[in-house]
Amino acid sequence: MVIDSHVHLWPQSMADESGHRWMTPGMPLAKEHNLADYLTAVQHTYSPDLFGGFIFVETDPRHEHSDSTLAERYRGPLDEIRFLQAEISKPDFRRLLVAAVIWAPLLESTIDLRSWLSMAQQVAGEVLWPRVRGFRYLLQDITDRARFEQLVCHGSFVENLKVLGQKNFAFDVGVDQHSGGIWQLYLVADAIKQAHTDVPDSQKVICILNHLCKPNFSDDSTHYQEWCSAMKQLSMCSRVFVKLSGAFSELPDSTGSAEDVAGRLKPWIQYLVEHFGPDRLMFGSDWPVCNLGGPSESSSWSFWSEIVAAALTDPGYALDERAQQRIWQGTALEAYGVE
Repeated sequence: MVIDSHVHLWPQSMADESGHRWMTPGMPLAKEHNLADYLTAVQHTYSPDLFGGFIFVETDPRHEHSDSTLAERYRGPLDEIRFLQAEISKPDFRRLLVAAVIWAPLLESTIDLRSWLSMAQQVAGEVLWPRVRGFRYLLQDITDRARFEQLVCHGSFVENLKVLGQKNFAFDVGVDQHSGGIWQLYLVADAIKQAHTDVPDSQKVICILNHLCKPNFSDDSTHYQEWCSAMKQLSMCSRVFVKLSGAFSELPDSTGSAEDVAGRLKPWIQYLVEHFGPDRLMFGSDWPVCNLGGPSESSSWSFWSEIVAAALTDPGYALDERAQQRIWQGTALEAYGVE
């Protein structure tokens, strides 16, 4: 059974720069990507009895920093919640939504965060809200180190992580070695440690690292060693998990067979297996973003799942059936608190 821990969906009404700052005109992603489209991609590989469902992850919808009301500032994230709510109105679709990770203003004041949680709960309603198991605010776009450190390590961010932990919500971490800098990984590790200090284990926020923290997959061994050092620091934080996802966006070359690509990724995946273990690793497709660096819109989901399968069955990893099933489904269910 497979649980896809990282899926994005958006409506046509948000498929432009008015809905997402990053969605520039003419880019392949600038069109609707709905649940029916996603399931079509999945069904090329898995029959319904082998596919256990997916976890929706927010798409960084446009939001404003102004003195207007919360509802006006965060209209985009609220519209995203409404869209997801509509997508799961059909019982068959609802069953497949294992959990949802929605946007939250983690860099704003704790008062604003609590107000947002209340507003999001009202908009999500009684069907969607119980499936909301985590929140995300992308940190990777803060590329000025001093500003990142001020906001993430010395602002209200740490206290907001504590609020999520108290409420048993996870935080999805989006940081980026390749485009942002290795320092992002070290600073977010420091913030997690602060958020866990003097907090009971049961209330320590669960943090889930997206996309292997976007490594620099170049042949320069310095980048690999820097990534290993930072990931080791993150692995030493309790309740921190990693998604095997998003590699197509960073790989300089994703051509060849699934075994070929798995071989190129082996040093990174092996390091994660050794330092996090299968109980803290989970499969994620990053659909539809995976279509950009993958072979095609119709086959990228399948190809990434084949790459992960090739990696997990590589004798060099020595992963037994239980360990493989943890990565395919069990870890995601545990990390997001899904029974």
